[in-house]
Amino acid sequence: MRVSVAKRIVHFISVVFLFLIPVVAMGSDDQGTIFVVRHGEKASSAADALLSAAGHKRANCLAQMLKGANVRAIFTPEVKRTQQTAEPLASDKLIQITVIPRSHVEEMTQKAISAAQNGAVLIVAQQDTMPKIVQLLGGGTIAPIGDNEFDRLVILHVAGAGATITTLHYCTCRQSESKSGAMR
Repeated sequence: MRVSVAKRIVHFISVVFLFLIPVVAMGSDDQGTIFVVRHGEKASSAADALLSAAGHKRANCLAQMLKGANVRAIFTPEVKRTQQTAEPLASDKLIQITVIPRSHVEEMTQKAISAAQNGAVLIVAQQDTMPKIVQLLGGGTIAPIGDNEFDRLVILHVAGAGATITTLHYCTCRQSESKSGAMR
């Protein structure tokens, strides 16, 4: 009788492990959600331009939109307007913005992937670095960012060697146009 009970216990444990191994393996590949956006509208075309009034409005809108997204880490390059875009959410969530030089996008993406295991991550990028960041995160190739495109939000659910990607456009914050059609 004891042998029969022992065999049942061993069988039960074996069945439990067979079901747990795939679940544990699946969970270990799941690396989290990363939001990637370009900074908000600039006040000028200068290389070190800060955000315009529309850019600040977009930054506040982004913070409202991501308020319930469990963002636990924020990464930006050293460019001040990227930090200004992230600031409303960082302030609301009491998150210190991690600044990494724009020339180190590989480092930024690796740190973002690591941080995403503890909650969602926001990366505020620039026009020329955003496509590379998405690609390094496993999201493949995205269309280039237009000069006046500030509303693209790329959501990556990173798992294993790749990511599922969703692209949205958020917050209508365009500056008013003058009679000549130029942006103010």
